[in-house]
Amino acid sequence: MIHLPVSPHRHSRMGLTLRSRWPLLLAMIGLVAVTLSWKMRANEILKVQDIVIEGNHRVSDTAVKHLSDIYKDTYTWMLSAKHIERKLEKHPWIRDADVEISFPNQVSIKLEEQRPVLVLASESFWYINDSGVVFRKASPDDMDYPAITGIAPSYFQDHPLIAQRIIQDGLALYETVDIPLMGGKENISEIHFDRTDGYSVLLRNGTEIIFGFYPPDGRMQRLRTMVAKGLMLTLPQRIELDAEKIALVTPL
Repeated sequence: MIHLPVSPHRHSRMGLTLRSRWPLLLAMIGLVAVTLSWKMRANEILKVQDIVIEGNHRVSDTAVKHLSDIYKDTYTWMLSAKHIERKLEKHPWIRDADVEISFPNQVSIKLEEQRPVLVLASESFWYINDSGVVFRKASPDDMDYPAITGIAPSYFQDHPLIAQRIIQDGLALYETVDIPLMGGKENISEIHFDRTDGYSVLLRNGTEIIFGFYPPDGRMQRLRTMVAKGLMLTLPQRIELDAEKIALVTPL
């Protein structure tokens, strides 16, 4: 007798079983295809589509995007707001950065740029902000700020804390004299430091007002009294307020 590997009846049952499984296999293949398609679509949705930048005037949008390392093919879930903020704040003109990542695909960047108040003149020219921080080298076409002068360049190398204190005190003096009595801050040309005589303020008309090492508030009150009695600050003169009880005025 010849023995067949598979009996005809068993072969028939196997074919029937395979045919009955085809719908399930097709359904599984379809599910995999749909899942892959959905994941690809989801990945596209999660790619950065919109970068909104606010508060930048000196730093271009292109520079901000370059510094932040955010590109159109970057996934939002890969980004860290704090990491981007730290990178942006390394730019000398960016004082503070606030980054918000909004899912699925938007990034908002709000910047606070540095605001120069004074220029430090010491070998070169440097911007000083309203906190007394020297934050970058000054541009030759943007120098219309009062200058702090008289600080030896060696101070920044050998005595950095003293140099910073001189700048802070000079800024405090500038804020004190920024009143209509002086013609406003636009009339202040220079704040000079001398290690022997202290601080003096030079106005644009050539007037020199010497404050010495005294707190500026008391000296300014003395100057107000002198102006009330007829002193004309519009005339070039040397006004010495650094004596204990008297003030000297010398026409220039």
